Amino acid sequence: MQNDLALQVGELGSLVLGRVIGGLQCISFDVVNFDVRMSVSTVMVGFDAEAKKKLSKGDYGTAGAISGAVTRFLCQPLDVIKIRFQLQVEPLNRICRDAKYWSVPQAACCIVKEEGLLALWKGHIPGQALSIMYGAVQFVSFEVLTQQMWYLLPHLQEDLSRPVVHFVCGGIAGSLATVFSFPSDVVRTRLVAQGERKVYKNILHACTVIYTHEGPKAFFKGLSPTLIQIAPHTGAQFACYNIFTTIWKNIEYAYLSGTGSLLCGSLAGVCAKTFVYPFDVARKRLQIQGFQHGRVGFGKDFTCRGLLDCLWRTVQGETVMGLYKGLSPSILKAAFTTALYFGIYEQMCQVIAATHSGRVVKECKEQTIEHSECDANVAVNSYVGGVRLLTVDV
Repeated sequence: MQNDLALQVGELGSLVLGRVIGGLQCISFDVVNFDVRMSVSTVMVGFDAEAKKKLSKGDYGTAGAISGAVTRFLCQPLDVIKIRFQLQVEPLNRICRDAKYWSVPQAACCIVKEEGLLALWKGHIPGQALSIMYGAVQFVSFEVLTQQMWYLLPHLQEDLSRPVVHFVCGGIAGSLATVFSFPSDVVRTRLVAQGERKVYKNILHACTVIYTHEGPKAFFKGLSPTLIQIAPHTGAQFACYNIFTTIWKNIEYAYLSGTGSLLCGSLAGVCAKTFVYPFDVARKRLQIQGFQHGRVGFGKDFTCRGLLDCLWRTVQGETVMGLYKGLSPSILKAAFTTALYFGIYEQMCQVIAATHSGRVVKECKEQTIEHSECDANVAVNSYVGGVRLLTVDV
């Protein structure tokens, strides 16, 4: 009888210990999974069912808006210099006496000397509105489009097809973002283009004057060359980024670090910008049509009647190289902006996903602890009750 009592007490004790240890193992397993998810960086640009399962459209928009705002603030001076180069009719050469600008350092020094340091951030506020709106719309559109593409055509998820899918979806997303944000781009260009003789006092004044004197269509001047440029440009950015990140992951064994994301974004930006740059020059020149009075002191006036006429007059008066004016600061800007654009977006998506994962793990741990405590109490009660019964039997 005593042997039977000892055997049953031992079995009940093992049950209690097993329930408690099982609960602790469940908690440890969840924490380890969370740590593994946080330590391994996946590519967040483009739909991935596993990586994106905790992200919503609002999360994509938030990450894109923050990425656009930070990138705009850091790279605005290069954008100001690029626009000044694009709008200059004279050669970008110091030999030409009429040329106001001829190199990035000289242009930066000239602008600071004549207009002050803050002139390098001219048009920054409408530029920020442009960047935030553009970044949010572009990344939300891109993620939704790639998601639908994978669901409708799952065979395109192969590595060889991904750059093509990203090119198409990126082009459409860029076009949608451009239409939504284009009025801000026109106002920003006008503010950057004017010299010390201010035509516009501020953003509101610029919008009022443009609307009053030129009508609502003026806010969309240069839209056609922009769309022609932006669709292949944005598509090429996303496609090149996918190609370079794939190469990087093959080198780094499926791990995309912050450095890798910045490097891949930089290379993607340089390739894409070089491909579509002539359309960017035409866009800027079309946007200042009717604004010649605000550019006194910047050299010859440039007039044209449309995209083809703009390209033809540029080549005729300045040779083919005129279509690549401002390419050096533009390439420099593209390398920095695209690197920051994709890099910050990747990191923001990682942070948002980690925040959601942290909540899930915390809830899971709390539920697991509650269940473990409950199971342990039941087992202990059973154990105590069994001992009492056995004692009575004895």
